[in-house]
Amino acid sequence: MKLIIFEGLDGSGKTSLIKSVQQELTKQGNEVIVIRGLGSSTIGNSIRETFLTHNTLHNLTRYFLSFANMIQTQEELIKPNLQTNKIILVDRWLGSNFSYRVYPSKIDKNYQIFNKLSKKFIKPDITIYLKINPQLGLERKINQKNHKLDVIETSSLTYFQQVEKGYYEFLKKQNLGTKIILNNMNDKDAKFNQQYIIKKIGEIKNGNNN
Repeated sequence: MKLIIFEGLDGSGKTSLIKSVQQELTKQGNEVIVIRGLGSSTIGNSIRETFLTHNTLHNLTRYFLSFANMIQTQEELIKPNLQTNKIILVDRWLGSNFSYRVYPSKIDKNYQIFNKLSKKFIKPDITIYLKINPQLGLERKINQKNHKLDVIETSSLTYFQQVEKGYYEFLKKQNLGTKIILNNMNDKDAKFNQQYIIKKIGEIKNGNNN
């Protein structure tokens, strides 16, 4: 089993890092599948479109839609591929649902719903969180070429600062396999991160998950 979760704020470089890790692993002869936590299942694209274009959705609606999509993604894509020798890289998972939906809005008192539903999901081998200053992340998104900001990306800096706090709360409490927290502020960080993650995945493949 090789299930790797990538988490991070908007603009953290997460998706670009996943792509570079996928390319390097493939060069090494591995079979790699990349899954978007929101958008890869049969219902995922519809939910993603709803999320990113409808700013009137209640936070509780977004919360449960996220879980519905994640359950479908796990059953449809993750579980079948875990039965093979593929390495699965997931772009956003439980951490994003907690940090973007639960923590800033306080919709789930004492995290009771989250804690109950999160038990339904397979424990990953590695959870990677990419650290970035929320303001820098927003600036990256605003300056990204040919990119139209979605509903979430137009949120305030204060909101993203709350999301960042939510991630640290999530990482502190959850059982996430090997937890890796990395700075991803520049190209030098990105290169180091790619090599470090490849090394850690190799250790898991070889049965050394210390």
